[in-house]
Amino acid sequence: MNNKRASFNLDEAIDIGLVEKVSRNSELVNYKDLEKVASESGFVKRLPQKRKNRRKRSPYTEQLGIKIRPLIKEIFQEIGEKLSIYDHTTFELAIFALIEKENDQELIKKYKIATLKTISDIL
Repeated sequence: MNNKRASFNLDEAIDIGLVEKVSRNSELVNYKDLEKVASESGFVKRLPQKRKNRRKRSPYTEQLGIKIRPLIKEIFQEIGEKLSIYDHTTFELAIFALIEKENDQELIKKYKIATLKTISDIL
């Protein structure tokens, strides 16, 4: 197979008489007929697609990678299952219980500000 392209020689004379002159005043295209023929051929209109409603962005964006004992993980997940809540919510409620036990009013205020919307939705 030959990988060379055919050269385009500008020195050749091009017979412009062979090119058909198109008048701008010629018949206008009937777009309804054109759409009908296109749809029959399998073509579809490419209009901008309407965006789907985006889901609500989660307030849980921070990650906390901690190592724990295997049995503690199991207990932690069982608590979440019993309360029918996700792990991140179980963790937040456990932190809140610890803060309340220690009776640290400053941390309680910080916690309530941080979880104002999410905890009220759950409880």
